[in-house]
Amino acid sequence: MIEQNINFQLKQNLLKEINMRIKELRQKPKDELLKLLQDKRSKAVQFKINISSGNIKNVRELRGTKKDIARILTLLKEYGKE
Repeated sequence: MIEQNINFQLKQNLLKEINMRIKELRQKPKDELLKLLQDKRSKAVQFKINISSGNIKNVRELRGTKKDIARILTLLKEYGKE
């Protein structure tokens, strides 16, 4: 039981580190967001390649990367409306 709680907590902490929070992203300038978007997209492509070849067991990381991409795109749209 204790071992399961520890594993669950480790997984939760890992997912928190992977996923960027919207507050952190709002503090970044537009050009930095564009660079970050490019990095996240290339990371997503690498994940897809590694998942298809069977090298990655944790496919949730791809989900987090996709969510980060969506957050960045949302912020860039907001900057465009201002």
